[in-house]
Amino acid sequence: MKRILLSLLEDRVALIGSAGTAWTVALKHIHTTVGILVGLLTVVYLTIKIRQELNRKNDD
Repeated sequence: MKRILLSLLEDRVALIGSAGTAWTVALKHIHTTVGILVGLLTVVYLTIKIRQELNRKNDD
């Protein structure tokens, strides 16, 4: 086990590649959550703007 760890520490390219893969998997859930929140905020914003436009047309 120690031998494998030492070889990983010596090979920087392999270490960076495996770290990048691990971060991609770890950040997948955060990316999904942020996407859902942005979608919900867009729906709320557009609903407010449509109501404002409808109220403006009804006042005229």
